[in-house]
Order: sequence, then structure tokens, then C-alpha cells
Amino acid sequence: MKLITFLIMLCLPIIGYGQTYLVDQHFSSVSPTGWSSTSNVWSFTYNGSSTTNYRNVFDATKYSARFSSAANGNSIYLYIPITFKTNYNYTITFYTKRVCSVVVNTNELPNQTTLLTTNNQTNSSCTSNWNTWYQWSFTILSTYAGSGYFQIWTNTIYGGPTSAYLDDISIFESEPVGLPIELLYFKGRQTDEGNLLEWATATETNNQYFTIYKTYYPINWKEVVKVDGVGTSSFLHYYQYLERDYFNDISYYYLTQTDYDGKSKDFNIISIDNRKFTPELIRITNTLGQDVPSDSPGMKFFHYSDGTIIKRI
Repeated sequence: MKLITFLIMLCLPIIGYGQTYLVDQHFSSVSPTGWSSTSNVWSFTYNGSSTTNYRNVFDATKYSARFSSAANGNSIYLYIPITFKTNYNYTITFYTKRVCSVVVNTNELPNQTTLLTTNNQTNSSCTSNWNTWYQWSFTILSTYAGSGYFQIWTNTIYGGPTSAYLDDISIFESEPVGLPIELLYFKGRQTDEGNLLEWATATETNNQYFTIYKTYYPINWKEVVKVDGVGTSSFLHYYQYLERDYFNDISYYYLTQTDYDGKSKDFNIISIDNRKFTPELIRITNTLGQDVPSDSPGMKFFHYSDGTIIKRI
């Protein structure tokens, strides 16, 4: 699909790092570029000054979009073109009057057959506020990159068939939230003192502590230890823990990081083989291949349980 770069009215940075307005639409006598609907009842440049069917909040435009003859289930859709980026967050906010519930979808094309995400909300007080503007807000995480659309669907209407109104639509894009830590490695090895577990971080953000979990099978994980993090840092940090309590088996470990706000993230599983192979005496031979008594000095032939064969003369 041809890439569409879309900008309506203003493209301004908002307060906060990495956030940009893509849409800041308050309606005027000029229809928004690229907007479309599956219904011909849309009027994008409706002048509601005579009945105050507009929100006089932004630059006194006295305009709004109108759904004429809106009613429950009459499938009134609005499509707003957007260029999505993978793993970015998109927040759409808008106001309606006489709309009791809405569905907001993201689509690759202006239809419902290429649905990317779907969300719905309900205004529980809609039936008691005929002339009250209601704010809707949705945030979605995009797993899609390329040109697409936000789709607004007026699902249920109060007092319909009637005219319902839409005003002050904004959409802003937020950069992906960075990981709480940048883990360089998590590894382990057996030593004479025990299992040495080591890991390192390149950066940490609000990192309160690490937790190591262990099992001898990929189930029934148990906590081994908590190790304090450094909070927030952009420098290399090295960690290690020596575990002495293990069995003659394969030990599995994984690492978890926990923020100060309680959020956590799991990292990869590693294993350390703590099995000890005991030699089993098969037979004793001389250099001619003849069996000799086991008490003969100097000659032994061992077969280890891991398949290793050692002949000693």
C-alpha cells in the first residue's frame, strides 16, 4: 500500500518526551483532508451555532461534525487516516453529544476486513444528559507499521433517530517505553564452592531488585534470593550470587527484575548440570587383553555412566 503521510491542522509536540500530535481537529468550514465515512449522513463542516451543538473550547470555531438521523445499529462510521509505527502508543480523544456507546477500531484499510485492534466504551449517564458533551479516550499499542485508519463507530444513540454530534478530536503518538533494564547477560557455572550465577546490566531505570528462581524441572519454580538493583543508572553494573544448596541433578534458573512500582519482567532460563558421574568397574585386563584379578596392582578399566571409558595401566 502506498505510504500516506497525514497531518491535520497542527503537528505540535505536547508536554512530555517523545509525544507528538498527529490530529488536532476542532472543525471549521473546511472539511478535514482524507476523512471518510461509510454513511452519507456525515456532515464534517456542520455549523451548530444556532443550537450550540459544538464545543466552544478551541478558538471559538462554532463547528462540529453531525450524524443526522443517528440511531442504534445504523452503522455510522468515520475513518481518520494515520501512519502507524510498530510498538508506538496512539491515544485518540474526542467528544460526543447523545452517543451512549462507541467502538474505536484501527484498520489497515477503510473497512472492517483488515481490523488491527478493537475497543469499546459506554457512557452510563448518557440517557440523563441530552445536551451534555461526553469525553471518550482510547489508547492502543500498534503492532503494525504503515498507513492505516482510526475508525469511530457510534454504537448506540440516546433518543434516536436524532442528530448526534462529534467535536474536538485529537490523536497523539508516543514513543515506545524503554525497558526497565538493559540486560547484557545472565549465565551460570558450577564451581567448587557452588553454582555461581552472574549477570550484568548496561542501564537500569527505577530498578528496585532482582529475583532468582530455581527448579530441577521446568515447573514448580521456587525463589532463591533477592538482590538489590541500583535504581536508575546508565553505567555498567555486574552482579553475582553463589548458590550452595543444590542436588545431584540439572539445576534451572531464571532472573526477574522488579520496579519500584511493582512491575516486573522475566528473563531467559539457564541451566547448570550438577550431576556427578560415578565410575563403574567393568573388568581389569593386562596388556594382552587377558582378565586379571581385581586386586592386581596398576591396571584398571573403568566405564563411566556418561559413556566415557578410561583404561589405566
